[in-house]
Amino acid sequence: MNIIFTISPVRRIRDGIIQNNLSKARLIEAVHELTSRMQNVTYFPAYELIDVLRDYRFYEADMVHPTPAAMRICF
Repeated sequence: MNIIFTISPVRRIRDGIIQNNLSKARLIEAVHELTSRMQNVTYFPAYELIDVLRDYRFYEADMVHPTPAAMRICF
């Protein structure tokens, strides 16, 4: 069985931007550790794809959730 991991591109700003970034970094590190050890595990970079867009038009009015246009670019 193949397993595909991804990190949610939705920001969790309730705890603060620094905590959000630390959390995402830890998750990414853990997934990359798994992908280096297990052949059937891969990573889809949804978080990174949304992050590099860096354009407000790709975020909903709450500035947290990606717009449908952003999701179309990723997928």
